[in-house]
Amino acid sequence: MNSADRVLRQRERSGLMVSMAFGIIMAAGLALGHLSTHHSELEVLWVALASGGITLYLLVLFWYVYHDRYLTTMGYLSQLPSVFILIFLPYTWYTSVGGYELVPASYLMKTSLPVWAYLMILISGLALRPAYPLILAAAFFRYGRFCF
Repeated sequence: MNSADRVLRQRERSGLMVSMAFGIIMAAGLALGHLSTHHSELEVLWVALASGGITLYLLVLFWYVYHDRYLTTMGYLSQLPSVFILIFLPYTWYTSVGGYELVPASYLMKTSLPVWAYLMILISGLALRPAYPLILAAAFFRYGRFCF
């Protein structure tokens, strides 16, 4: 491997580690933020289990990336939790405030959801592999676009 390939691999590794750390923070923030807006204890349990599962999954992938093993595979697998968050975050936030019977759908336009989505897409680009932000952008525009 020449020096340019080593530098690119190191940058991808660093970018993936930042992206995974942001995903862990996002999952924890989702669970903690949901505590103040929940409707039922089952809802809190569901969000806590999902956030814990995402965190554990990302920690395992982080370990592989940190030790520079299966970097490309771990990079693609690390996009799955972000896709999950991008697809289900609008539903979680909207149902936590009452859903269609209490709040109009335009409510989601007034939240910071688009900013978080764009931030997740931007951070995934730190790995210098164009496929990562493309995967997240496709998920956001396919499933999240009707919410914004």
